[in-house]
Amino acid sequence: MDQAVETRQRKAADRLTRKLLSLGPLPAAEMDAVGRLPVQVRSFSANATFVQEGDDPAQSCLVLEGFVFRYKLVRSGARQISAIHIPGDMPDLQSLHLRRMDHSL
Repeated sequence: MDQAVETRQRKAADRLTRKLLSLGPLPAAEMDAVGRLPVQVRSFSANATFVQEGDDPAQSCLVLEGFVFRYKLVRSGARQISAIHIPGDMPDLQSLHLRRMDHSL
């Protein structure tokens, strides 16, 4: 595996572990399990929509850098922002329980 890819994947696991530890203690076995989660690091340009309302959710994302906002399009075509997410947030974790995405990111 490419060294840069491995470093980005480790950074993602570290970010998630830090977020979870901020909520309370995390047993070593669970920290190890987080480190073994399959990770694919992707970058997006500003204003890129990477989760579209109506999509079939199959994975979740973790914000590593920058900001992400959750939105719906209104009749005029404008975005109605319902949440802003910062590094360490998983803005679409609950969407894995949806058949179809009810918002965009």
